[in-house]
Amino acid sequence: MKDKKKETFRPWIYICAAGVPGGLAVLFGICVILAVQSGFAAAGVLLWSWLGLSVMAAVCAVCAAVRLSRHPALREAEKKAAEAGQKLFQLRLLRGEIVGDEEWKACEEELLPERKRYYALAVLSLCPERSGSEAWDEDTGRVDAACRRLAAEMPEQMKEQLWLPPVCVAGGTVALIFTGEEEGELQERINAFYGEAASFAGQLWSPGIRMGISAVHADRRHIREAFQESVRVLTLPWAETETGAGTVGCRFYSIDAGTSEGAYDFRYGQEIQRGLKGIDRILCGQALDGFESFLKRTAGKEEEIIYILQFVSSILSVALETGLDLHSLCPGGLIALCDDLLWMPEPGRVRYIIEKRLVDTVLRMRSDLLERGARSMMEEIERLIRERQGNITLTECASALQVHPSYIWKLLKAEKGKSFSDYLEQYKLEEAKRLLLETDMTVAQIAARLNYTNAQNFIRFFSKSTGTTPGKFRRQE
Repeated sequence: MKDKKKETFRPWIYICAAGVPGGLAVLFGICVILAVQSGFAAAGVLLWSWLGLSVMAAVCAVCAAVRLSRHPALREAEKKAAEAGQKLFQLRLLRGEIVGDEEWKACEEELLPERKRYYALAVLSLCPERSGSEAWDEDTGRVDAACRRLAAEMPEQMKEQLWLPPVCVAGGTVALIFTGEEEGELQERINAFYGEAASFAGQLWSPGIRMGISAVHADRRHIREAFQESVRVLTLPWAETETGAGTVGCRFYSIDAGTSEGAYDFRYGQEIQRGLKGIDRILCGQALDGFESFLKRTAGKEEEIIYILQFVSSILSVALETGLDLHSLCPGGLIALCDDLLWMPEPGRVRYIIEKRLVDTVLRMRSDLLERGARSMMEEIERLIRERQGNITLTECASALQVHPSYIWKLLKAEKGKSFSDYLEQYKLEEAKRLLLETDMTVAQIAARLNYTNAQNFIRFFSKSTGTTPGKFRRQE
């Protein structure tokens, strides 16, 4: 304990050792200047003394700097700073932001360790405690926290097997880059690393880990492609007892893993739009289930990006059509939202973000908006029915008002206690009574105006509703 305290205060000793001679040197310099100005004969002696002391101060300062550079706390701080820079560089590599040779060479000279002939990229993911996207709803915080701990507390002997430090990416995953002189050696090292990682991760996350590994590459410009390969392998369905490359939970990329199983089905977007317009959470959930299943079968990350953006576009188009505020829907901006989405390698996580940050928000905003505008919406429905003389269907009414038919049906039930067809019949009955009493139109003319195919159908409808015929009703009144 005593030695540790002594080590802690030693830097101040070094600084004082450098500062005292330095102060003396400055003092002697002032004396020399004064002596020269006064013509003092010994000015030369003082000048040489000043130079000597200056050299002594410089030597002391260098010695102090050397001793300080060897101090454990300073070395640790420098190591952490370098590691932070390497992590940032790795994230930019994965995003495809470093493409120029000049920037790469500058980082290679000042920041990066030596890279060997071949490299492969792995994505390590914590297995969910439960299957399905509903697991992410409750477990996402714990998964991300465990993932950060895994990267931060990874033992040094494991980090030494990597080219760059482990870095967390979105979705509870860790990106790892391995290098080696031979392809076989590289794959053996990755298998060995997985065994150590599984043992270490078991202390933090009992469900275990999975690791998807890219093909072996030799061109540094393929690092983003390697990342996409490892993500693709990781997102393929895993059997409960699957073995890959001889190690449970570790799977290498193959050409078969990147083959397509079909193009994007636009029904997913159409279903989510119907659900959002009708404020139908069940229909929205079914559309999300279908899209999530499709993502698990998709061809690869580049195509997956297109599919995700198409699905999100379908949701945003509903928001625009129905007058929702996009800034309230995406406070951080659309670019930030898409960036978060496209970094999620697990389809369940993609679905979770779309559901929680888009679908649920649109449903809530539409519900609030329509609730506030229920009175004006009711007035619009009544206006349309009057203009069409009751000759309008539920679908035509919903299309004219840019809402889903189920919303109009629910609104009429809440406000009038009637279905749309019952409300139309009530309108036609009241309009028929008005025409019988206020005009000289015949029963046949009234029937035609209210869109009945013949007078007999109108008479049956009127008699059933009032208990009397149109003619008797006119005479009685």
